[in-house]
Amino acid sequence: MKKKTASILFSILNTVFFAIQFACLNLQLNKKGTLHPGIVVLGLLVSVALGIGCTKLAYLLYPRIKKVCVLKSVPYAKNEKTVFNSFPLLWLILFAVQIPMFLVFYPGICAYDAYVQIGQCIDGAYVDHHPFLHTLVIKVFWEIGRKLGNLNLGVALFVLFQMAVLSASFATCIGMLRKAGASRRILRVLLISFALYPYNVFISLSVAKAALFTAAFVPFTILTGLELYDKENHFRITGRTIASVLLVIPVVAFRTNARYAVLVFILGLFIAILFSKKQRKTLSRVLVSTLAGFAASMLILSIGSKAFKVVQGDRREMLSIPVQQLARTAYYHENELSDYELLHINSVILNEAWRDYDPSISDPVKRNVNTYHVLHSLKDVAKVYLRLLVRYPQEFVNAFLAENSGYLYLADRSSLSIYGDKEGLGFVQTRWAPDMEGYGVTETPLFPGINSLIKRILSNNILQRIPIISIFFMPGIVTWIYLYALLWFITSRNRNMFLIILLPVAYLCTLLLGPTVQMRYIYPIWSLLPLCMALYKTKRNEEIRNV
Repeated sequence: MKKKTASILFSILNTVFFAIQFACLNLQLNKKGTLHPGIVVLGLLVSVALGIGCTKLAYLLYPRIKKVCVLKSVPYAKNEKTVFNSFPLLWLILFAVQIPMFLVFYPGICAYDAYVQIGQCIDGAYVDHHPFLHTLVIKVFWEIGRKLGNLNLGVALFVLFQMAVLSASFATCIGMLRKAGASRRILRVLLISFALYPYNVFISLSVAKAALFTAAFVPFTILTGLELYDKENHFRITGRTIASVLLVIPVVAFRTNARYAVLVFILGLFIAILFSKKQRKTLSRVLVSTLAGFAASMLILSIGSKAFKVVQGDRREMLSIPVQQLARTAYYHENELSDYELLHINSVILNEAWRDYDPSISDPVKRNVNTYHVLHSLKDVAKVYLRLLVRYPQEFVNAFLAENSGYLYLADRSSLSIYGDKEGLGFVQTRWAPDMEGYGVTETPLFPGINSLIKRILSNNILQRIPIISIFFMPGIVTWIYLYALLWFITSRNRNMFLIILLPVAYLCTLLLGPTVQMRYIYPIWSLLPLCMALYKTKRNEEIRNV
């Protein structure tokens, strides 16, 4: 792409970045978020100026930065004995470093949704609001604990299983990158980061779907990347092709919103095939394997739903942003709305729950959403929604930004304690759900003093408050890295890396339409980020980057 066109695109993205930072700062200082039109115009002008200025500065400094950032470390020799070509050793290191924290938080962390899924395991009444296949995995270990007469042991075994699977996932990715020619320095950084990064162990310890989903999503993305960078343009079925098919199944089955990201990825592959000649067979192979895995997963979900009589859950999660926008508008402009508008708002949001509007989380409003009315009076609801959008565009924008500021605003603090400031309710949640004791499971840490200390550190979000260090623990950083990377690969015409980054960006877009900002939601693409960076710098990638 021409330098001028690329410069314009980056200037636009920079402008959007600064405008969002300005708007989110205003929301943080003023919950109502009302601004004088003159200030809005001034803010946009400043954002445009900063956007263009930063783009010009980046182009000016890029040649020098590129020289400084060149990694001179060479790859390991093919037959050189090292920890990185021993999967068992890699897995053991990544698994063993989690054991101390497992003992501190024994038998695990049963926060937020764990009690819902365990309740379904006990009752045998499954609802697909949470992926029922994941609930069935929990049930296997729950039944082991029940038969052994120790439910705590059942939870502990499930947590150990998650630790083992997630460690195996990261070890596999590191091994694949080693074979692809990743440098010594990159491999060392990956191993150290996966071994010591604290979010990894807390995801493993939590009885929730994030760990097992991540364990499939991350290697699927990296494996797909290596498939795209295959030197030979062929359509033969290989071991990696079969592995890709198998990995897509849990990706789609263990996270409902992930299926939409996979569909976007499939669409991207299809478009790439239309405009590619040299790599058409390779792209077609990746497309077919992804489609096969997606179809197999949907078939398994369909058969399993009938076999276990799974009840379809309410789809109100998909309405999180629209109902927040309606709630915010009614909250601040109740007296300005017509009876017709209020009638439909109160029909969508029952019990006038819009009065409980919370900018950073949709749960207070979402719990009272009447999806039946939305589906059966869609024309009228859409009419009211669009009418209010035209009349109160700032409220609609503010509702979106307020709920997603954690993903978009680099100095956000709203997402750190959305459930309160009590012990265990920080950005990393460690507080056990109250219902767990009723199920016969109790928190019995082997080192209570250390357990309490770590909980206080996490509850006070200390990691997010330390200057410089905090950038490694704020989700907004992750969002903008992916967005800038996607644009970089578009402008540099690196089709393969664009397709690889497209998948996590599509997943990220589903989060922006979700109910709130939580570490466990963005963690899968958070943990994927260093691997994508490493993939970009592999020897194989650099050899055929412009295929």
